[in-house]
Amino acid sequence: MAPWVLWQLDDCAPLRCDWAPVDAGVAKHHGYAAQWFALSALSMGLYVWFRILPRRRQVRS
Repeated sequence: MAPWVLWQLDDCAPLRCDWAPVDAGVAKHHGYAAQWFALSALSMGLYVWFRILPRRRQVRS
């Protein structure tokens, strides 16, 4: 951390003091979670499709 602090005392300074509250929304996080679970299910399904099923087909032939 810096050994000094910079304070803004004047209201006409170029920095903004009245920030809007941060609200990304919970639905956005649920959407990301669903996307990652779908991606993991897809990767598991492709692993089964390309690794396990061809071995069973070779044993049957």
